[in-house]
Amino acid sequence: MNSSFTGASTGGHYVWKNWANYYGAGTSVCPDNPNVHASGACWTTNQMLVIPPPPSTNGIIYNYTGTAGFTAVFDKQFQYTLSFNDASGNPLSPAPASVSLSAQTAGTTTTITQYSGFLSNDVYTVTEANWEGSTLGTTSSVQIDLTSGSATKTVSLKAYPASVHVVDNNNNPIGGANVTVTFINSTSRSFLTNSKGNVQLGDVPMGTYSLSVMYQNQQVTGLIENAITSPTATVQLNIGSAATSTTTSAIVLLTIFGLAFFLILLAIKVRKPPPPPTI
Repeated sequence: MNSSFTGASTGGHYVWKNWANYYGAGTSVCPDNPNVHASGACWTTNQMLVIPPPPSTNGIIYNYTGTAGFTAVFDKQFQYTLSFNDASGNPLSPAPASVSLSAQTAGTTTTITQYSGFLSNDVYTVTEANWEGSTLGTTSSVQIDLTSGSATKTVSLKAYPASVHVVDNNNNPIGGANVTVTFINSTSRSFLTNSKGNVQLGDVPMGTYSLSVMYQNQQVTGLIENAITSPTATVQLNIGSAATSTTTSAIVLLTIFGLAFFLILLAIKVRKPPPPPTI
């Protein structure tokens, strides 16, 4: 090559893409670059000028004594850095297994598993992420503009913090209750409530989960909860019955009233004047 790159640094990377032959009235389209029309031949991903183009293995090195015009095409790339939050703005852990990006100009979809690297200069929209076995969307549109430089973005995914609170019939917390949660990806996890009757579930994909609670042969099953509308799900078990407490209080009150009534009658009898003497 007789030319070199000059000018101020853009902070970008330039990765070999293909050779294009511009000589003549070209009608062929380069597979890696549909905007480049070549005159009968286009060499892709192979830095050797050969005819016919790869993947054919019967090519020969081009005859440089003939008339031709070749252009070396490079892919211009800029660095991206992504971080992730849940829907409440808290850091999401673990990070997604993969993220899908839609390129505005190229019209292609790219799946990335590394959240710091280089991509072709384009505007990308985050379409979805695979997190904890679930496919999540974003809480708002996120675009990564790599048209003229690097970009750093925080992506908020539809994962919602959730907790469970277990109480008895008197609303006293129950510690040591077994809580089983099944998420939308059909995976289940079990927890024990702490001394305050609480379990922190962490982030729940899409906010919806099913819940069951067991404690001392008392079991509640089939509960469907939504962390979007109710971040804390309260479950009441039929233990420490409020009805028993009310009955006991009523008996005590009746006893007190009965004793008071008896004392009043006794006082009236004691104070009753004796009958007049008989003449």
